[in-house]
Amino acid sequence: MGWLHQHIANAISFSRIIFSPLLVFFALLEEKTAFGILALLLFASDAVDGTIARRFKTESDFGHMLDTIADFIFYPAVLLSCFYIFREELARHYLLVVVPVFFLTAPKIIGLCYTKNIPNLHTRIWQFTTYVFGFWFAVSLLQRFNLPLLWAINGLSILAGIDEALIFLTGKNKTDQRVHSYWEVLKERSPRNDQKSPESD
Repeated sequence: MGWLHQHIANAISFSRIIFSPLLVFFALLEEKTAFGILALLLFASDAVDGTIARRFKTESDFGHMLDTIADFIFYPAVLLSCFYIFREELARHYLLVVVPVFFLTAPKIIGLCYTKNIPNLHTRIWQFTTYVFGFWFAVSLLQRFNLPLLWAINGLSILAGIDEALIFLTGKNKTDQRVHSYWEVLKERSPRNDQKSPESD
């Protein structure tokens, strides 16, 4: 396998770290076209880096951590930029900003307390929420501020935050990228309980 195949997924993740500050810079200058193009490219990078790593079988603990760090930098940068670009609209609906931010950060704090490490989960609900957020971002930037989609993001973020918090609170060692939902934790527990029940009899 060539060098490019081995490192392309990590390079894509790293690009989010490098270009996120530029994203904020474009937002502050109100260069909406440049901001929108770069943001959509970075959204796409988040969608494909994991897929590429699995395709070329180059998944690693370093790659997982790099992807997590990139997300921790990129999504706050996008949120801060959106706060500025849509400041007039969001000022009238500030709770629709507070709720997703709370349910994004609170489970991470819980995970940090329980695992003593930077949380490394990428649940399916959060992934879907980021896709909806990317769609809302594109629609709001290219057409007009879309309030119904923002409500949808709030509902999804509540479900995603609860799902992630439950994994940290009850999943013990099941707190890495191989776990995609609390439902998976429950399914892995049930066979063990079934195996133990005959012994107890």
